[in-house]
Amino acid sequence: MLSRRYAIERYLHFTHRVTGIYMVTFLFMHVIIAGMRVDHALWAVLSNAFSNPVMLSFVVAAVFHGLNGLRLIAVELGYMVGKPKLPIFPYKASSISGVQKLSIVIVITLFTILSLIAVLEFVWG
Repeated sequence: MLSRRYAIERYLHFTHRVTGIYMVTFLFMHVIIAGMRVDHALWAVLSNAFSNPVMLSFVVAAVFHGLNGLRLIAVELGYMVGKPKLPIFPYKASSISGVQKLSIVIVITLFTILSLIAVLEFVWG
């Protein structure tokens, strides 16, 4: 369950970093394995391993990382940041505008739809 102490943006940033580390590690290991001079039997075993849920997890991580990355770029460029207000108690982050909250909902919705498509392709494809 999400803690009330942190907003969802913090969890999205954390997940963005974790998926980035996972993808870099996965691609690094893929290049190392593909660069080795191995016989065809071992290559078939490794290729079957990459067609299992490991590859599906990479696709899901890449979908989330890409969608959330586009959202973060738009926020960093200032397209979704509201105008600063005078800090009056109770303090509310005025920079997190309705547009940014809408972008979070859009990212999560698109991620869910694209991940379901990837899972269905993996199961039935």
